[in-house]
Amino acid sequence: MSSDQIELRSIKNKIIGNPDAKVSLALGGALARVLQCLNASHAPETRIEALHIVYSLSSGSQEALLQLLNHKAIPSLLDVFSSIDSTSPQRLRAALGRAFKAIVSNITDCCGFQSWGILPSVPRRLWREAQFALEELFQPTALDAWLPHLLDTSLYASICGAISTGVRTPTHRTAICEWRPASDRAKATTSKRGWEKSNTLIISPTTPSSLHFPTSQANQFWVVKHLLHAVFDRQSSLATVTVSLEALASICKDNPAACSYLRMETSSSTTTDTSNHLQPFLLLLQSSSQDVRIASVHLLANYSKATLNTSLGMSGNTATYVSHLREFGIFNHPFLREGNNAQQDQHPTYSLCLTILHILVGMICAEDESLTVRTKACYVLSRFCTDDRIIAAAAVDCGGIQSLFSALVWETKLHNGKATEGEEMQEEEEEEEEEPVQILQLREAAFTCLATLGLTDSQYSRVIQEMDASREGDPSSSSSSRRKPPSVEAKEPFLFPLLARSILHPHLGVRFSSLQLVRALTRSLAVLRTGLVDTEIPNKVIQVIGRFDKEAETAEKADDMNRPEMDAPEGEDTEHRAVVMAALMSMCNLLNDYAPFREEIVKSGAIKHLVQHTRSRDDDIRLNALWAIRNALCNAKHSEIVEIMDSLGWDHFVHLTDDHDRRVREQSIIILQNITTTNKDLTHTVDALGNQKIVTILQQAMSNNDPRTVENAIRALNNVIAGPESCRDLILHQRHILSLLKNGLTSAAVGVRCAAANCVCELLARQPFRHRELRDVGMEQALKSVLGGRERSGAYPQHGSHGVPSASGFGAALAASGSFVATSPVQVTGAMGAIGTSGGSTSDAAFPLQDAPGLMGKELDREVIEAVKVAIALLDKGKE
Repeated sequence: MSSDQIELRSIKNKIIGNPDAKVSLALGGALARVLQCLNASHAPETRIEALHIVYSLSSGSQEALLQLLNHKAIPSLLDVFSSIDSTSPQRLRAALGRAFKAIVSNITDCCGFQSWGILPSVPRRLWREAQFALEELFQPTALDAWLPHLLDTSLYASICGAISTGVRTPTHRTAICEWRPASDRAKATTSKRGWEKSNTLIISPTTPSSLHFPTSQANQFWVVKHLLHAVFDRQSSLATVTVSLEALASICKDNPAACSYLRMETSSSTTTDTSNHLQPFLLLLQSSSQDVRIASVHLLANYSKATLNTSLGMSGNTATYVSHLREFGIFNHPFLREGNNAQQDQHPTYSLCLTILHILVGMICAEDESLTVRTKACYVLSRFCTDDRIIAAAAVDCGGIQSLFSALVWETKLHNGKATEGEEMQEEEEEEEEEPVQILQLREAAFTCLATLGLTDSQYSRVIQEMDASREGDPSSSSSSRRKPPSVEAKEPFLFPLLARSILHPHLGVRFSSLQLVRALTRSLAVLRTGLVDTEIPNKVIQVIGRFDKEAETAEKADDMNRPEMDAPEGEDTEHRAVVMAALMSMCNLLNDYAPFREEIVKSGAIKHLVQHTRSRDDDIRLNALWAIRNALCNAKHSEIVEIMDSLGWDHFVHLTDDHDRRVREQSIIILQNITTTNKDLTHTVDALGNQKIVTILQQAMSNNDPRTVENAIRALNNVIAGPESCRDLILHQRHILSLLKNGLTSAAVGVRCAAANCVCELLARQPFRHRELRDVGMEQALKSVLGGRERSGAYPQHGSHGVPSASGFGAALAASGSFVATSPVQVTGAMGAIGTSGGSTSDAAFPLQDAPGLMGKELDREVIEAVKVAIALLDKGKE
């Protein structure tokens, strides 16, 4: 045994199970020496010991993983891949695969692509290094180093694990599908001349059946081909089949081309009937192995989603981002509409989706399944229902909510030692014991799936509440239906007390998922007024928001000291960013004007916590905190407006109206609209801000490139005009604001045109004999051009760099002012916030089409036409 081997074995024994020793090793100078021992010049036993150390460090703390990336551990592992072959010692190859899979999995989790639940916060330095390392891992030169070893039985499971955990983006999937061994690429290059080479991939097929792969293109799916071979090889072990299915599931997610190749390979070549496609995978659902069954249903769920997107004419890369804007759902597809019952029974997507849903529901409520399988089934069902109301409706009809309740009830009984049937719950709570991690993960997954269903359609929140009251948790007792909710029995609720206990739970995943479920439930008016009234949920949400205040204070001090932004580590006094985001979005719903405890929340001091978050350097946190304040000011009493605005600070409010994030600017202008609805509120606002600041805020907002910000600014201007005469006189002396108001009449966004027309009518009606200022800026000609069909000008881009679709369709943003009175406060009753595809305003999903001025520039919106006609009549009357 060499001295290097003895030294490395000593280091390995010291760091195993000792996080502090791992950090000390990573920060010391010994790590560079360890990575040097991976070179081919060292003995195999020495390299094995070094690989064991790399594996241990990659599975340790975040600081140790960061130091591994800084010392170029992944390039070192790729060099080891390049230096070994089938003749290398089996122990060396096994140790290499183990270390490679661990480091790929951990850096992928650090990038934020979590598949099975939320993970702890990641420092920005580690996040940047992990992003760079993961992208380098899927470059052609790196793939040439580790993908060929998929043929090595000693490395096969590790390579499949790296694919299933590391492939998370469309770019990664394309790289894996396009890769071929160097020998195959050389044959293709020498056998074809340059102009005869085929394209790399079919990007956007029209239907799955229209995909026909020539031999040269089918060979591009080299990895998929070998994974399929391992799945259906009779000599493959159950573990090999499982890891192969998991790798295929990652590759086929949102990848229509790979799914079509999968379908072609698994369909019978002797018949054109498509009803037997994927039949081999359906047979795997009857396997005796739980892991094989959950991996198979995961693959089929990803295949079904990608196939649906393809059949609707969308590419795999686009389907992920626009799936919430689809007009059709899985069972509302033209092939599956009413009147085509025969086609429904024959269409493979219809039967496949129902099969997937029934299997997932059965796995979730089956007590004989392992906790890991039930947890994964919850996540697969959640992703399958995300952003698709039709699939969510089918999941509810199949008993999805009941099965999730069964899992939660079983988990609670198991923790209390009452897992056997016939035993009742103890009335008095026993001393709390530490719950097993697997049970907490099951609760997290069940909460997440319930939240997905509730966010997909708010009617399911009511179903969840009624089912909680009835406590019918056994899906075998009756079939669930969203149209016929179960009858409510006089039993003690189970879900809401469990949610109240989980919001401040020590486990991160339980806290986050419970707040997501609260966010989904509070979107329903019935749940707000009945289910949450006598619970501690609102107070617990306020506590979560208050625990994150120190992060905002740290950011504010960093600004004052001109220091770079510091990371906010998790601890007793701080909270995970995602948890705070979910709490803020829940608070947006709790502060709606129809919530029964809104006044209590305002008086409890929650506004001070929200104000502190508006000073955060995180754009999303600042936005959602301001959104909650906006809702608190909607239809608020004058005393509440004074109290809230004093807490926010008028100077800080002015600063927010000029924020670098256009979404924050938009919410600030809506706040201005909400605090100027009455003469008393308007007078207070003018006295606090001053005439010049109000004019500056309106002028900046109306000059914005974002149509929704301009629209809300014009509606706030409408409120100012409807106020005292001094306010109207102030506006009439601002020629630039009047010019911007005139430009709004020719905007490409119908909401801006509607708001501008109503505002002009308001101004003319309030000042019937003072029209000179309006005529001087050309207002009369602009009004007549709306009816005359001239070309429009001042078209706005589609909401800047955020890529959010504009409020769409004619009449999508009708004025709430009625007959030219003060504009009503703006409030969104849906899911509040800006995260992901569930956190935008309701207009984004309701009107997916773009705004357009109409044929040949002629106005088509009825409200705009009527308002313009009234304005022209008022102008003509003023001439008399």
